[in-house]
Amino acid sequence: MTLEKQKASAKAKAGASMYIVGLGKVKASNVVTGMRSPVRTNEKDSLTFIVKVTDNNVDPFQLINIFKLEQNPNKNNRFIEVSNVGTFSGASANDIAFLSFDAKKYGEKSYMIRVQKQLIPGEYAITIEGSRDLFNMFGVD
Repeated sequence: MTLEKQKASAKAKAGASMYIVGLGKVKASNVVTGMRSPVRTNEKDSLTFIVKVTDNNVDPFQLINIFKLEQNPNKNNRFIEVSNVGTFSGASANDIAFLSFDAKKYGEKSYMIRVQKQLIPGEYAITIEGSRDLFNMFGVD
């Protein structure tokens, strides 16, 4: 089964106090349209994917990321917050909770990856180095 693919848009949101007095935080997110992926599974563990890459002689952990998306029902989208900039705290990249996986070569330009832990219900994305704004998505029910 092929995962849902969407290009993520970069969005930034300033806190209310930022507009008033120039203080506060700005949050940056990568956003995709829709609350739920049409690609669904009831399996919560031992999920396995074939991920096509340009070269499978590179460490797959440098190329592939898997993470859970948050949902915003008010805006009908899914997102991952990627950074915060605060007046007093400076800029910081968010600690994205990337999921651990096992990987082995599959053919000449792919990896077979298996998620190591049981997934909770929600929306997930897989990204590949060189196209981090292309989200390959699925949902767990």
